[in-house]
Amino acid sequence: MRSALGAVVRRLGLVLALSGCAASPTPVRLASAFGPDGHGGVAIALRSFVIKAGTPVEMVPMGTAAALQLLARGDTDAAIVDSLSDAQAFVAQHPERIRVPLWRLRVSLIGPPDDPAHVRGLSLSAALAAIAASRQPFVSTGDRSGLHRREQELWVQAGSPPKGAWYLSAGIGLQGALHLAGQRHAYLLCDQVSYAAAPQDGRLTPLVAGSDEQALAVELLYGMDSRPGSGRMLVLADLVATLTMTGNSLPAGYLPPLK
Repeated sequence: MRSALGAVVRRLGLVLALSGCAASPTPVRLASAFGPDGHGGVAIALRSFVIKAGTPVEMVPMGTAAALQLLARGDTDAAIVDSLSDAQAFVAQHPERIRVPLWRLRVSLIGPPDDPAHVRGLSLSAALAAIAASRQPFVSTGDRSGLHRREQELWVQAGSPPKGAWYLSAGIGLQGALHLAGQRHAYLLCDQVSYAAAPQDGRLTPLVAGSDEQALAVELLYGMDSRPGSGRMLVLADLVATLTMTGNSLPAGYLPPLK
C-alpha cells in the first residue's frame, strides 16, 4: 500500500501528493485516527481523491482526542475519528462543524497462537476476564482513541479492572502497540482492518471476534471557517464523497455506518 500511495514522510505528517502538477493547490489537512500505511480503506480513498481532485492531502495520524482538539482550534481542515460518542459530543459543542458517518470497523482480540489464557470461543468481555485471571500480558494502545475507549468499556463489562505488571498501557497508537504485543507475547484489542494491514510474522493471531454492536464507528468531521459554496468547502465535499463507502463496496472488516 505504501508504494501505491506514494506517501512522503514529513516531520508534521504524511503528505499524499500527485506528481506532475506545476503549481500544487493548498493541501487538505487531515487529522486521522488511522495512518495511510496502516488502513486500507483510508489509503485507497485518499489516493482516489488525490487523483480525481488533484489536491494533495497532508495527513497527520493521531488519536481521536488529539484530532478533535486540532479541529476545534482550526488547525486542520478535517478529522477522521473512531469514536461515535466523541464525534457527537464535538458537533454538539461546535455546531458549525459537519459530521459524516463513514463506516464501522469490526474489532477482534488478537494474541499469541498458543493462547495461554485460553480465550478462544469466549466473548470479548469473558476473554478479558480470563486474561486478567491468568495475568497474561496485555498491551493497550493507551492513546485515548475510540479503540482504547472500547477496550476500557470491555474491561468494565468483564468486571476485572486491568491492574498489575501484566497490563501495559503503551500510549503509542495501534501500530506501535501491535509491534509491542508481538514482542511481549501479549494480547491486544485491534480492529480487523489494521491487523490485516500490519506485517504478519506469526507472533499474533485473531482469537476472538467482536460482535457488530462492538464495532468502532468511523466518522469524518469538517467545516473550519469556510463559507458554504466556497472553493475550500467544495474540495472538502469532494473528499467526503470519496471517503464514503456504502453497500457492496465495503471490503472485509468494514460494516456500513449506523443509520
